[in-house]
Amino acid sequence: MPPTEAERLQQQGERRKRLEAIACFSQAQALYEEALSHPLDRDSCMEAHMGQAQCLHQWAECRHDVEESLPDGLATLAGQRQAAEEGVALLRRAVEQYHKVCSQGPVGSSSSGGGGGGGGGDGGTGELPAAAMRGAVASTPVLRSDAAVNAGNALCTWAERCEEEGDAQAAVALYEQAVALYRSAFSQEADALTLGNLADALIQASSALHKAGRTLDAATTAQEGMAAYQAACGLCDSSEGDDLSGLLCNWGAGLAATAGQAQDPGQRMSLLRQSSARLTHAISFARSDPEPHVTLGDTLVAAAELVWDNPSHTAVAACAAQLLSLLGTSSESVVASAAAAVATLAAAAAAVAAAAAGGGRGGVCGGPAEGDGSSMGAQEEAVAESGGVTVAEGVARAVADALLDEALGQRAYGGALTIKRSQAQALVGSGDAHAQLARLCLCSGGSGASHQAGRGGSGRSGEVRAATAHQQRSIDAYSIALRDPPSLGGFRARSEVRYNLACVFLAHDSSTASIDSTSGSPTPTGRGEALFASLLESGGTTAQEMLADVELMQQLQRHPPAPWLQQLLTSTGAAVAACS
Repeated sequence: MPPTEAERLQQQGERRKRLEAIACFSQAQALYEEALSHPLDRDSCMEAHMGQAQCLHQWAECRHDVEESLPDGLATLAGQRQAAEEGVALLRRAVEQYHKVCSQGPVGSSSSGGGGGGGGGDGGTGELPAAAMRGAVASTPVLRSDAAVNAGNALCTWAERCEEEGDAQAAVALYEQAVALYRSAFSQEADALTLGNLADALIQASSALHKAGRTLDAATTAQEGMAAYQAACGLCDSSEGDDLSGLLCNWGAGLAATAGQAQDPGQRMSLLRQSSARLTHAISFARSDPEPHVTLGDTLVAAAELVWDNPSHTAVAACAAQLLSLLGTSSESVVASAAAAVATLAAAAAAVAAAAAGGGRGGVCGGPAEGDGSSMGAQEEAVAESGGVTVAEGVARAVADALLDEALGQRAYGGALTIKRSQAQALVGSGDAHAQLARLCLCSGGSGASHQAGRGGSGRSGEVRAATAHQQRSIDAYSIALRDPPSLGGFRARSEVRYNLACVFLAHDSSTASIDSTSGSPTPTGRGEALFASLLESGGTTAQEMLADVELMQQLQRHPPAPWLQQLLTSTGAAVAACS
C-alpha cells in the first residue's frame, strides 16, 4: 500500500488524543512498514522511514499521556512502570528508523527488526546507547537535520524514563547520543530551536552525570548548556516564530537545576539569582504563559530554603538581597534591613578575628578572654540576640520570609494562578511555600519580617498561630491540586504531592494541639497517619524513604505518631541497620 494512506492516518492521529491517536499511529506505522518491504526509490524510502519513526515516536508519547490521564483508582506504580517499558520499546524503534533518514550515504529499503525494532520490547536500554555514542554517530551516514532533531528528542524522553527508574548511567549514555545528534543537526542548519534543544539536553545530561557521581563532568556539561542557551537567544528571530520567552524560561530552569548540584552555598545562591533574572525576563515576553511564573516561584522557594539553611553565610544573604532588589520595590525595606544586619554581622566577625589575632585566649568555643574584654564584646555583638534569635538567624528569617512572599505573589505562583486558577504546579508550589513559612515561624522564635498570614500575636504563641495559618493554607493548596489528579502527572507525581500533604497534616495537628491545649478545644488528629498508610499500601512511599526524610523524623520525634507507624519505622530502621 502506498505511503500516502499511511500519511493520512498519521495526520489523523495528530488531530486526535490518547487511545484514538494510538490506534491511528499504530495503523499508520504498520502501513509504512509494509511499504518498506517493497523496493522503493531513495527519496520514498527515506520518507517512509521518517513517517514510521514519527508514528512510533508519537505513539510512545500518547502511551505516556494515557497513563497520566488515568483516574486515581486506576493509576498505580506497576501501571506507570509498564507504560514506561512500552513507551521505551516504541522509542527504541523510532530512533532506529530515524537513523535511516540520511542526508548522504546508503539507505536500505527494508525495515530492520520488523515489528520488534531490535529492542526486544523489554523496555530496557538495550544495545543502542552504547553503539551510538558520539564517536559511533560520527562514523555512520549523516542523519538529515530534521531526523537528527527528532531522534534527539526521542532519546531525551527515553533517558527521562531511565532516570525515573534510577538508572542514571543509562540516562547519561542516551543524553550524550542526543547531544551529538543535535550538534549534527545544527551543523547542517543553524537555528535557535535546535540550539535550544541542545541546551536542554546538556542540562539534563549534567543532572544525570551528577546522579551518577561524575560531578566534574556534570559541571562542565552544565557550563556548555548555559553557553548554548545564550547562543540560542542570540539567534532568536520573532519573525521566524522563534520562542524567546520559552528559551529564557528553560535557561532559568537550567540555572536553578545547576544550583541544586553546586556544593558552595554562595555559588548556589548566585545561580538562583541568575535564574530569577532570566525568568523575570521571560515573564515580560509572555505574560499569558503560567510556566515562567511557576518556575520563578520554584526558584524563589529554593532560594529561601538556602538562606535559612545557611544563616551565617553572609555571601548567601547578600546575594539573596540582590535577588529581592531584582524583583522590584515591594521588598525594599527588607533588603535595607537585611543588608544592614549583614554588615553588622560581618563587622562583628571581623572584630572577633582581630581579637583572636591579637592573642586573646577567648573565642566562641574557648570562653571569655582575659584582658580589656574587647574580644568578648565583639563575640556578644556577633551573636547578639533579639527574642532568642541571633543576628544571622534574624537576617536569614527576614530574607527567607521576603523570598517566600515573592514566591506567593503575582510575579510567581500568584501570577500563574491569575492566568489559570487551576494551574496544578502553581497550587503545589504555593503549598510548598506556605509549608516553608510555617517551618520558619516554628523554628525562629519571635523575630522576623511580617508576611501574608500575619503574626497572630506576639511571642511564641503568636508564632504558633501564624504557623498554623500557613499550614492550613498549604493544606488548602495541595487539596485543590489533588481534585484533578491527572493535572499533576502520573502515579509518582501524585504520590509526591500526597506525601507533602501528609507531612503538613502532621505539623498542623501538632500546632493545633499546642494552641488547643490551653483552650480545651478538641484537636483533629490522624489525618497524616491515614494518608501515610494509604501511600505505604499503594507503593507511593516506603518506610525507608520516610526514615530518610530528616524533617519528617524530627517532626515525629517531637510529636510521636500513631503506634502502628512508630512500630513500622522502628522495625524498618532496625532492619536497615542490621543490613548495613
